[in-house]
Amino acid sequence: MFSELYKNHAQNPKNFGKPKNFTNFGEAENPVCGDQTTFYLTIQNEKILEFFHVTEGCAGSIACASYVSELLKNKKITEITFGTLKQKILTELELSNTKKHCVELVEKALEETFKNIKN
Repeated sequence: MFSELYKNHAQNPKNFGKPKNFTNFGEAENPVCGDQTTFYLTIQNEKILEFFHVTEGCAGSIACASYVSELLKNKKITEITFGTLKQKILTELELSNTKKHCVELVEKALEETFKNIKN
């Protein structure tokens, strides 16, 4: 029913926790289900050097946040396209329509994180 990649990220989230040092953060909450995520990034010269998250909620939200933290580490901000990223998460994690809200939570948190880029 769930892909191995999904199960891996849901059961063993990568880059989980709040680091001592970071340059940017953003948070989002789904008002319907109550899932929450906060992203902590270290960005230098428009490149994401570190990407950590604290996510509370369903396995789908945890998997999405964990997966995106792996996908975007060492990427330049200018290389990130939200539409493409959203589709990649949906496809690679093999998410059903009932889990689209998990990707939207991640998208909202990223938008908040990137609002005020400080290098």
